[in-house]
Amino acid sequence: MSNNIAYNPRMCDVVIDLMSEGKLPNDVMKAFNIDSDTFLLWQKLYPKFDAAVKKGLSFSEGWWEEQGRLNLCNPGFDFNRWKEVMCGEFGWHE
Repeated sequence: MSNNIAYNPRMCDVVIDLMSEGKLPNDVMKAFNIDSDTFLLWQKLYPKFDAAVKKGLSFSEGWWEEQGRLNLCNPGFDFNRWKEVMCGEFGWHE
């Protein structure tokens, strides 16, 4: 990964778009080809980026919640994996 990628304010829209599809911060880092240190630095240095990540996390959680609702009657849906994601990524508790 590179820390030499320049921040661009248009990345905020990409963050929200990706996370609206259920993507998580690691997916965003992969899309931008950056490491977690750069991601966290951008959040610290660029308030709009930080706001986009926070909004994106909310949208991502909503996407994952919807997957659970849509699959309530689907015997092939892996609810244990879904629950792991909800607990691990969004702080849900059993």
